[in-house]
Amino acid sequence: PEYVPAQVASIPDLLAAPAADHMERLIQGMAPGAGISEMSPRAIETYGLDDAGYHFAHGTEDECIGRFVDAVAQRRWVVIPFWHPQALHKRFRIRRLQDPRLVLGATDNATLLVRKDSESLIGAAALADLARLHLGNTMLDELDEAVRKRSTTP
Repeated sequence: PEYVPAQVASIPDLLAAPAADHMERLIQGMAPGAGISEMSPRAIETYGLDDAGYHFAHGTEDECIGRFVDAVAQRRWVVIPFWHPQALHKRFRIRRLQDPRLVLGATDNATLLVRKDSESLIGAAALADLARLHLGNTMLDELDEAVRKRSTTP
């Protein structure tokens, strides 16, 4: 969260003060199969965070998000393996930790997909418009927030 000092800027910083003194050791993830849930345990091992007591737990998306929201309300120091786009980026300032060894991979980009059997239902002109459409992660954060919190349809 943004209230954690800016000197905690990278994954290796979790091993040094002030993070070593204040950061909770549970890294709450989501279900197995989610990309970030597959990469996070590798990052813990690669950076030696496990030797400092950090551990990853699979859970539901609600558990992962709930842990972050609760931690922010109580100003606890936590690491959560979030992704982008994600609705919480609209509600909170979330700092991405630098990954100098690139264990977590590159930043994701949202891409529109259409099933082949649906192309004829959409039409060529609309498909051409969709092919030129680039929403970006910030706009998708807003759409995700609208759908999740305000029950708005995209």
